[in-house]
Amino acid sequence: MNSAIIVSVLICVYLLFKMFTIATGAYKITVSTVMAFCGGLGTGKTLVGVNYVVKLHRRGLRKVKRYNFFQKVRHPIKKAKRKHKDEPLIYSSIPIDSRYYVPLHRNHVLKKWRQREYSVTFIDEIGQVASQWDFDNPNVKYILQEYIRLYRHYLDGYFICTDQSPDNIVVYVRRRINLIYNFNRFKKQFLFLNRFFTTEVTPIESVEGVSNVNLTNKGEEKKYLFAWLPIRKLYDSRCYSQLYDEVPECNTDDSKPFRPKTLKANHFVDLKPTDEELEYFKEVYGYKVPSTKGKKY
Repeated sequence: MNSAIIVSVLICVYLLFKMFTIATGAYKITVSTVMAFCGGLGTGKTLVGVNYVVKLHRRGLRKVKRYNFFQKVRHPIKKAKRKHKDEPLIYSSIPIDSRYYVPLHRNHVLKKWRQREYSVTFIDEIGQVASQWDFDNPNVKYILQEYIRLYRHYLDGYFICTDQSPDNIVVYVRRRINLIYNFNRFKKQFLFLNRFFTTEVTPIESVEGVSNVNLTNKGEEKKYLFAWLPIRKLYDSRCYSQLYDEVPECNTDDSKPFRPKTLKANHFVDLKPTDEELEYFKEVYGYKVPSTKGKKY
C-alpha cells in the first residue's frame, strides 16, 4: 500500500513537472564540447555550469567503464593484452564536492601537465583568467586558444566556463565558443518546495568573436531553463569571499554612519591612481602606466 502511494506521488510530481515546463516554454540546452554560461550576479550561471560538469563527467565515467569492461571480455585470460583507461577527472577553478575533483592549475591549460581522457574542465569567471585586456598575453594568444580549439582532439571531454558577460572573454577564446547561453531572472519555484528553479535563457551566437543574439523572431516568447537544485551542496556560491578577508577595516570617521543634512551631492568617487598605486600596477600586472606627476586626468 505504501509503495503504491509513493509511486502515485512520484507520477503526479513528474506530470506536474512536465506541465510546468511546457507552460513556461522550457528551454533545452544543447551539449557541445565547449560551453559557456553568462549572466549577471545571481542568475544561476555557475549553478547550471556545475550541474553540467557533474552530469557530463558521469557520461565520461560510463565511457571508461564500458571500455575497460569490454577489454576484460576481449582478453579474459591474457591480462597483458588488456588496455586500461583511468577514470576521468573534474579539473575546476573552484572547489566542487566530488571525489574526482582536481584543482585546475595553469599548467593544465598551458599543456605542461597532462589531463586524463574524457575529463571535464571548468573555469568560473573566465574573464578573470583570460579577459579582453589579455589580448597580447602570449599564453592566452597561442597556448590557451589552441588548448580550447583542440580540446576534443586532446581529451574528448568537455570544457565549460562562465562569466558575467561574453564581452569580458578574450576574443581568442570567444571564437572557440559557437553558442553562449546568457541567463537572467533566476527564481526558485515555490510550487516544487524550492527544489526547482527557472532562469531566463537567451542564446547568443559568436561568429568571429562578435556576439549576436540568436532570435529567429522578435515576437517570440522568452524561453526559460527549468532544472532541479542538487540535493547536496556541490559548490559554494561565495567561494571567492576569502579574497575580501584581506581588505582592512576603516577606523576613521569616513566609515561612520550618520544622517545627512542635505540630499544633494557635490562629488563623485575618485578613482585616480596615486603614485603608490601606479607602482603596484607596474609590479603586479606588468603594465607600463605613465606617472601622474605634472599631469592632469
